[in-house]
Amino acid sequence: MLVALGAMTLGGCASAPLSGDPDASPGDTIATANTSTGAAGYSLGALRSESLPEVTGVLLALEVSKFQRSLSEADPSVVRRVRREVSGGRVTVREVIGEGDDTPGANPMGNSAPKQGEEVSLVAGDKAGAVHLTSVVDFQDKVRTDFVPFMVVIPADLSVSPGRSTVSEFEMIVHPLKDPTSVQTRGRARNEVTVEGVQRVRGPLGEHDALRIRSVLAASLGVAKVKNESLTWYAPGIGVVLAKERTSVTALGLPVRGDEVTWVTVQSDGGEDKAAKPK
Repeated sequence: MLVALGAMTLGGCASAPLSGDPDASPGDTIATANTSTGAAGYSLGALRSESLPEVTGVLLALEVSKFQRSLSEADPSVVRRVRREVSGGRVTVREVIGEGDDTPGANPMGNSAPKQGEEVSLVAGDKAGAVHLTSVVDFQDKVRTDFVPFMVVIPADLSVSPGRSTVSEFEMIVHPLKDPTSVQTRGRARNEVTVEGVQRVRGPLGEHDALRIRSVLAASLGVAKVKNESLTWYAPGIGVVLAKERTSVTALGLPVRGDEVTWVTVQSDGGEDKAAKPK
């Protein structure tokens, strides 16, 4: 998930140019483009109100691929290099646009630091626990946003139940990277996560049953109000195969920013015994 407000970013994925929710319907073809990696579009099957057996949030966070390439529908020339590092229950994800060190945890202010992209820090609970977002570093705006307490991004319970969602309320604290002990801005926020079901997706990595999760974030930072709506498709053993996101920002009731982006995964090493292959 990606939320940007001047010098504030909450890292990740994507949205489509649709009114209302960043929705997706059966038969939709998403982010089709011709690139050096070939057609980068995903088509969607029917959304089914069911769960993926024996899949937990921790498995989705820890068993994702170590390397992905994603494509922006808004600008097909933009490619993100994504690397993930797992240490115990901690997961660090660095997404780099253009040049720069894509090693998770590398100095965000060093000479080789990326000029664009972000680094996301996650904490996974026990095997059946939720996955929490602890902080996000924005390389372009050179800030780190902390979440206190941590924000739930993948619920512990991934079963589908109509009307049920996981809500977390927290404070967002933004620090400039050049002086991480100081506070640039802060404010209250609320995030609601809903597991919507299973959807068949077909694209560059083959055809998979993916868990579709919707997140809606609302935050107040000074005079600014931020709303982020996202849909993310997780394929077990691969990770995020598709994500759509829309962000809107208003200040004193006036619109100041609106972003809509779609990212699709076009390449994945999948890790040992997890190579991305069609079913």
